[in-house]
Amino acid sequence: MDSSEEEIRALEVQLGRPIQGESRIARRCHLSLPVVVEVEPLTSDERPFPTLYWLSCPVLRRRVSRVEERGAVRELDERVASDPDFRARFEDAASAYAKRRDAKLPEGAALTPRGGIGGSMGGVKCLHAHLAEYLISGLSPAGEWVSREVLPVSCEMPCVIREGEELKKNPEFREPRQ
Repeated sequence: MDSSEEEIRALEVQLGRPIQGESRIARRCHLSLPVVVEVEPLTSDERPFPTLYWLSCPVLRRRVSRVEERGAVRELDERVASDPDFRARFEDAASAYAKRRDAKLPEGAALTPRGGIGGSMGGVKCLHAHLAEYLISGLSPAGEWVSREVLPVSCEMPCVIREGEELKKNPEFREPRQ
């Protein structure tokens, strides 16, 4: 499903910056706002971009950042190194992610992105990217672990609102309790 200009504008309000290159909303919340965006593997100026799925929900971005601040990336990297089943699932998810991303590359692209989820070359790297991937494919064991730490999100009001002809951050919005 293609994303409308209004949905992309809502995404830009959530992120606080313009979108670089082509993007589509891959998952929405119960209020129909973007949660995960799918981006092209090359930016508009043809630079490789390894992150196929980008977490846009401001609540989830804050919650995942707090999980990262607690040292969860290091904890999950240790689990990849010490748990053969977790490592195998992690590597399978990274491989499937790279294949989905690479399938979107234009034929004959001079530069291409590398790595797995979020461009990782073997470690966990970014829990935001793992959660976004998990919310789309259900494959990343790191994303699954993060989902248990940050979900559910049950906002009572939207984070983005319309004011006249413009979309803007909702000044009344507060992060819901988990």
